[in-house]
Amino acid sequence: MSKLIFTEIGDFEPVQLDSWRRFQEMAQRIRREFTVERHGVDSLVVYEIFQEDLEQLEHEALTVSEDLTFGVFSVAVAVSFSIALATTTIESIRTFAVFWVVTLIAWLAAAFFGVRWHRGRKHFKGVTAKIRARGGPLGQEGKELEPAELENLPAEAAIVPGGIPGGSR
Repeated sequence: MSKLIFTEIGDFEPVQLDSWRRFQEMAQRIRREFTVERHGVDSLVVYEIFQEDLEQLEHEALTVSEDLTFGVFSVAVAVSFSIALATTTIESIRTFAVFWVVTLIAWLAAAFFGVRWHRGRKHFKGVTAKIRARGGPLGQEGKELEPAELENLPAEAAIVPGGIPGGSR
């Protein structure tokens, strides 16, 4: 376990700093200490993927993110305009028509982007499931281990470069 000392300048009255020494004196007024605990990683699962899978993940992540953003924005606009239409009396028929059309378009956009986001999320999960399912057997070629054999393996302490066995420092 190691300690990290974080110095923070607090709420002070405005002071003209004319030298580095004066700034350091001001910074010494408040000192906060945080304890940082570092824990070693017990195990790590690595999946090898093809370039096409990586490109597909990038595309899906971008599409799903955009659909969610547009969907949330559309819902916000639709709810806002619906509340405005429900709670106010609009005298001008043109203004009322504009509000009504914007509300309708916003609800349709929210439904469209919501469905696209939901489908895209499923497709993204499908790509990651395909990558996970592709994992081959563990062990050396000709001496592959079955899943039941993995549970009976003895635990060994990992040797970390520059550290001690077990990964802790």
